[in-house]
Amino acid sequence: MNQGHQRAKAQERHKANNLWPKFLPDKPSVMKVKVQMEEMNWPSIKRAIDSGFKTVLIPVGSIEQHGPHLPTFTDSLLAYDLCERLARKLDRTLVAPVIRPGCSEHHLAFPGTISVSPRTLQTLVDTYVGSLMRAGFKNYVLIPTHGGNFEPLRKGLPALKRKYRKAKIYGYFDLQRFVAAMNEVAAQYGVPPEAAGAHSGFAETSCVLAVRSDLVDMSSAAPGYVGPFNKKISREIIKRGMTAFTKNGVLGDPRKSSSDAGEKIIQNLVNHIAATLTEMKLRT
Repeated sequence: MNQGHQRAKAQERHKANNLWPKFLPDKPSVMKVKVQMEEMNWPSIKRAIDSGFKTVLIPVGSIEQHGPHLPTFTDSLLAYDLCERLARKLDRTLVAPVIRPGCSEHHLAFPGTISVSPRTLQTLVDTYVGSLMRAGFKNYVLIPTHGGNFEPLRKGLPALKRKYRKAKIYGYFDLQRFVAAMNEVAAQYGVPPEAAGAHSGFAETSCVLAVRSDLVDMSSAAPGYVGPFNKKISREIIKRGMTAFTKNGVLGDPRKSSSDAGEKIIQNLVNHIAATLTEMKLRT
C-alpha cells in the first residue's frame, strides 16, 4: 500500500470517528463536542467544567529524533491523538495542551532533538496542575508518550500530591506495559517484539501512518537496534544514549508498518490505559 492510499484511508477513518486534530488537513465541518482545550474558548471550557467535566488529561510528549523516516514531534502527535480518544472513552474529560519538549537527553546526538531536565519537566507539570486547579478541575491524569518522561513523572508524583492535597492526581507510568500493549497488536501482523520496537519501529511508525501518513518517509525506513527491550536495556539507553545501541535512532524495524496496524495499536493503548485508570479508582 503506497503512502498516498494510506493517508486517504487515515483521513476517512478519522472523519468517521470525528477525531481530527487541528494540525491535520481537510478537517470535517461537523465535529463532536470538543475535548481539546487548546481548540476551545474559555466560555466553552467553563461550561464543560460546570456541566461535570472535572477530569483533565495532561499529555506529556517530546521533540526528538525518530529515525530517518518519522517527524521529531512524533511523541507529541501521538499524545494528542491518544488522549483525544482516551478522553472520549472516559467521558466528561478534557485534554490539556500537550507538554513538550520532554526529557530527551539520550537523543541529543541526533539533530532536531530538544531536551529539558527532569526537574524542569516536573516544574512544568506542577504549573499545569496549579493552573488547571484554578479553573475548577478535580482529577488530573498524567499521560506520557515518550519513554524518557515516564520515570521523571513517576518520581515527581508524590510531591505533586503533597502540594495539591485537594486534587486527585493520577499517572500512567508503566513503560514496559505501554510497549507490551503495542506489541500485542504487532504480533497479530506476524511482527515480533524486537521488530515492533520501542522507538520508531513497526509499532510507532504504524501509529504515525494512521494519524499523519504524509509525514512518514517510508523510503528511508530502515531497521535499527533489533533486540530485546526490557528495564535493563531501557536504563542503559537513558544512561549511555541512543547511539550506544543504534546508529539511525531506531529501536525496531519499521519496514512492514501499516496504517491499519497503527489504528489498532492506538485503540489498544486507549483501552489498556482506560482499564488501568479504572483500577486506580479514577471516577470522571
